[in-house]
Amino acid sequence: MNSIERNSDHEQQRLGEGEVTLVQYQNWAVLVKVALRKKDLWTVVSGEELKPVRLQDEEEAIFTLRKRDWNRKDVAAVEIILDHINFKSDVFTAASIGTDAFNTWKLIESLFITENKGGLFTLYTQLVEVKQGSDTVMKYGNTLRRVVVDLSNALKILAVDEGKDVDIWMIEKLQAFAFIAGLNKSFDPYKSMVASNPDGEWSFDKLLKGAQDRETLCSSNASPSF
Repeated sequence: MNSIERNSDHEQQRLGEGEVTLVQYQNWAVLVKVALRKKDLWTVVSGEELKPVRLQDEEEAIFTLRKRDWNRKDVAAVEIILDHINFKSDVFTAASIGTDAFNTWKLIESLFITENKGGLFTLYTQLVEVKQGSDTVMKYGNTLRRVVVDLSNALKILAVDEGKDVDIWMIEKLQAFAFIAGLNKSFDPYKSMVASNPDGEWSFDKLLKGAQDRETLCSSNASPSF
C-alpha cells in the first residue's frame, strides 16, 4: 500500500483507500473556490439564470430594493459555500495547470462521493433556503432529488458521448457540492440518515424527511412565545 501522509484515520476514511492525498483534495477545493467567485452562485447551483425581473407597474425604487435584496442573498449563499471550503494548499498553481485538477476530480469522485450524499443534500437545502425562503424544502423537493439522488449516475450521463455536449454547469455544481461537503466535517451527522438503511442504500425520502423535520424544528424555535 502506498505510504501517504494523512491527518488521521478519519481523514483516510473520507479520502478513500490510499489513492488520493489530502493535498490533492485541498487543491481542488481551491479551484472550486476560484470558479465560484467568477460567476453568479445561483447559476452554478440551479443551472438557471434566475435574476429579478421588474414587475408590471412596479415602481423603480421598489424594484431597485428588490434587486439589492437578491444580491444580498446571493452573497449570503456564496458565503455558505466559501465557509465550507478548506484551502490550505500551497501548490495551487501546479494543480491548476493542464487537466490535472479535472483528473483529480474524476479519481476522487469514484472513491468519495458515495460516502457524502447526505451532506450534499443538506448543503443544497441550505442554499435553496437562502435564495428562496424557509418553505422551499417541499417546493424544491424534485429539484433536490434530481441533483443528489445518484451523483455517480449523473456523472456517467454527463460523459462525452457522440453528438452530445458536456453539461458544464452541472459538472461545476457536482464538483462544488462534493468537495465543499467533504471538507466540512459538520455535515457528517447527516450521513447517519444514509447509514440507517439496512441495505446501505441511500434513501432520498429519508433525507428529505430529515431536512423537513430540521426545518420544522428551526421554525418552531424561532417562533415568538405568547
